[in-house]
Amino acid sequence: MKKIKQFSFMLLLTALVLTSGNAYSQQDSKKSPEERAAKISEKMKEKLSLSDEQQKQVYDIMLSHVNEMKGLKNSTEDKTSKHEKIKSLRESTHSKINSILSSEQQVKLEKFRQERKAKHKDHKGKKHKKLNESKQ
Repeated sequence: MKKIKQFSFMLLLTALVLTSGNAYSQQDSKKSPEERAAKISEKMKEKLSLSDEQQKQVYDIMLSHVNEMKGLKNSTEDKTSKHEKIKSLRESTHSKINSILSSEQQVKLEKFRQERKAKHKDHKGKKHKKLNESKQ
């Protein structure tokens, strides 16, 4: 009986953790494209020391990017085609942003992207490691 209670408690706890994480990850998707573009441009202004004019240009680029991504994600195209278009859009957006940055800002941005990529890979690796450990 005690083991059943412990199992039920662990199951409930796991469900709560999973749903709260899911709700947190969806907060950005509930924001309007304008809010998302503003958040990104504000963060870039802080990290890269953008001028007001550069921030406005980044906002415009990101607003367009967010709207196009939303359209692509909602499209009925096959997964491979959609993935290629998303990759192309991301590269296009990166080049547009790089065109308005100074060389020093480009270096800072690339460093930030690399750090974020490494953090994402590390987080993903830990997640897979935990899943493999729980299976054993």
